[in-house]
Amino acid sequence: MEHSRRSFIVQAAGMGAVAALGPAELQSDPKWDLSWLDTVKKAKRRAVFDAPSPGVVFDLARRWYDNIDTAYGRSAGRCCAVLNLRTRSTAGGLADSMWAKYPIGEDLKVNDPDTNAPTKRNVDLRVAADKIAIGYGSIEDLQKRGAIVIVCDFALGH
Repeated sequence: MEHSRRSFIVQAAGMGAVAALGPAELQSDPKWDLSWLDTVKKAKRRAVFDAPSPGVVFDLARRWYDNIDTAYGRSAGRCCAVLNLRTRSTAGGLADSMWAKYPIGEDLKVNDPDTNAPTKRNVDLRVAADKIAIGYGSIEDLQKRGAIVIVCDFALGH
């Protein structure tokens, strides 16, 4: 039976998630909200974007949604991209309040495009409409399209 590269990647990501999470009855600790998995299961089209470093992940996910819309139309069914922010990309999943409270922009050398000073907000959370039009993705835009953003707990603790 012939398989596409895409189906292999989806199956490999799924097996990795199953191996990491284990059987549901073993994951009963109430501090972990795993309800996002139900959203993924219900989606007709799914993708995982792993981001060990900041940068291109939001644009790749936006392009994936755009390609789905182009190929199948907006009525193609539920689509779900999971963005796994880990290691050096975890700050991209933090709220503006965390960026304001801690010197994340200074530590990561991320400047606010409006002030050119170290940013006190997550510049990936909201992107101006004119920037989305030229290729940038934003967390809010992706979430409106069905994306789920998960942030590595281990990396946040370090």
